[in-house]
Amino acid sequence: MFIDENEWYHVVVSQKGSTVNFYINGELALSNENCINNMATYDIPLEQCWIGKSATASDAMYFGAIDDFRLYNRALTADEVTALFKYTPGLATSNTLGEVKIDIVEKEPIVEVDGGIVDDLVVYLPFDGVENGISADATGNGWNANLMGSATIADGGKFGSALYLDGVDAYAQIKEGVNLALDPNKKEWTVSVWFKQDEARGYARIMDFNNTNATFFYIAPSTGGSEGTYRAKINNGPRDTVDMVGKNLNADEWYMLTVVQNGDAVKVYVNGELVTVNEYCVNANMATYGEPLLYCYLGKSATESDPMFVGMIDEFRLYNRALSASDIATLYKLDPNAAPVEGPAETPTVSTGTVTGGAPIVSPKTSDTAITAVVVCMVACVAAVISTKKRSR
Repeated sequence: MFIDENEWYHVVVSQKGSTVNFYINGELALSNENCINNMATYDIPLEQCWIGKSATASDAMYFGAIDDFRLYNRALTADEVTALFKYTPGLATSNTLGEVKIDIVEKEPIVEVDGGIVDDLVVYLPFDGVENGISADATGNGWNANLMGSATIADGGKFGSALYLDGVDAYAQIKEGVNLALDPNKKEWTVSVWFKQDEARGYARIMDFNNTNATFFYIAPSTGGSEGTYRAKINNGPRDTVDMVGKNLNADEWYMLTVVQNGDAVKVYVNGELVTVNEYCVNANMATYGEPLLYCYLGKSATESDPMFVGMIDEFRLYNRALSASDIATLYKLDPNAAPVEGPAETPTVSTGTVTGGAPIVSPKTSDTAITAVVVCMVACVAAVISTKKRSR
């Protein structure tokens, strides 16, 4: 069967044991009874879970609309697939297929705060204002930024206002010991920050959390010159040094740079995309230093001979956990000044519905509430509606 352009199709793939069934528009199109592999029995997490993109870089990107994606923890029957194909949210349907009982999960809408990326956030400096030379830590944990020299809060930030540093004597300082806000038993943390350089100065710091140059963590967006690199460096005296480098980050462009450490693994993301990985950072971990970092600077190096950062810094965050790739992609797309967004609740309420005839196998939507059918079983079913043209509603 050919999939035509400008048409909506409902596609379902189900697996039970070694049998895989492929349905199009509620009808069985293909079946294979000799499939040894099963997604439900993989013993490692699938890290690249994409909709509209292939994990093979040479494959084309999907062009069109995708709607009503569902993943079930069991294999739907042929009757259920047909009922799902005929289901229209909010509309009653005819009684033609008999009765099927199914457990459903209905999630009520809630207001998401900050894109949902707030768990274990210990420092958040949005640089939205200043009072008596202090820009407040929005978490309420007291890790405020003290504006030093000619540092100001200015318009033109990535989101509203931002910290502006003139490259002469301007920087911000967080009180000493911010590293002690991290749990040493977890051995994980994340730093994320937006910045724009007016000038790419070699080894100028976006941040430098330092203890007399023996124990430190710093980020420099450029090491200077056309062949220079950005650098994220973690050092714990003579025991370990991790130097994460990549191509220079240009002046006059906004970037979100994120550094994540989880145990021995350190990852660097630029604009939500993973760019550098080091899995052998054994001893150098900011969460386990055990002593306070005395110099916690934004825009200034603890090494006096290094230049001052010139440009804007915005949305500085320190987390007491390793953000996932999905978290970082969400954070990159987040506008903290946008209106709150309604989304699915974290804790679902469970009810039981009855499918009669062509009625929906889940209860009708009264809004854009997310609804998912769940029955615990070691099989899986994926259902989605796809098209190369967006449907009208």
